[in-house]
Amino acid sequence: AMYTLEKDNFPAKQVQALVQRFPLLITCLVVVLVLLVVVGSRPLRETTSLLPFLAAVFIVVRLYGFGASIIAALLSALAWAYFVVEPRYSFNIDTGSFLRLMFFFGIAIPFSYL
Repeated sequence: AMYTLEKDNFPAKQVQALVQRFPLLITCLVVVLVLLVVVGSRPLRETTSLLPFLAAVFIVVRLYGFGASIIAALLSALAWAYFVVEPRYSFNIDTGSFLRLMFFFGIAIPFSYL
């Protein structure tokens, strides 16, 4: 028997309802997924790039708007500073890393208004 895709069986509406029901949870999951990619990828981890985290903010702003994107930006900055920047597992960051964080917020926050 051939499988047919019927609209009633397709879970898109259920997924959409789940995404809309739990904005903070989905925001945190997006940031955690990006963090896992960055920590698991040696080139991304060694360059201490904030661009993947900026992508997380962009995804969240498309899903939920301004408020959630600000939360995503703050979570991204904390995750980046703690897990990616040397020395890892501390919030001790040097001046260059601090300036990168300011540049990150300089892009993420205005983009959240769009």
